[in-house]
Amino acid sequence: MNGRILGVFEVLNKLEGSFTRADEELLTAFAAQAAIAVETAAMVEDLRDHRDQLVQENAHLRKEVRGKFASPTLLGVSEPMQKILKQIDQITENPVTVLITGESGTGKELVAKAIHYASPGAETSNDRWCSA
Repeated sequence: MNGRILGVFEVLNKLEGSFTRADEELLTAFAAQAAIAVETAAMVEDLRDHRDQLVQENAHLRKEVRGKFASPTLLGVSEPMQKILKQIDQITENPVTVLITGESGTGKELVAKAIHYASPGAETSNDRWCSA
């Protein structure tokens, strides 16, 4: 609360007699509880706004990464390369586990990233892949 005024609490027309000191204490306690509820609701709204902003930023960053590593960034006109690109397209359409093997420096990690970021699961996964 920090001594900030959040609003006004007004009580009118007591059924019998005047308001007493006990009535005032009860209403003061009620107003303090209402202020806590109002502050909590404001904090929850702020947290939701921040969460929504982070979700949007996360989606944007994932889209950027997918764009960078999706298979169109792998280029090649040779028959073996065209075969690999075709296989990547086929793999990304199905939920399968892939083992990529090959010599050191042949681009296994690039292929793994291309498969991962072109697949539907790239949105929700932990961005883990393995190549041998």
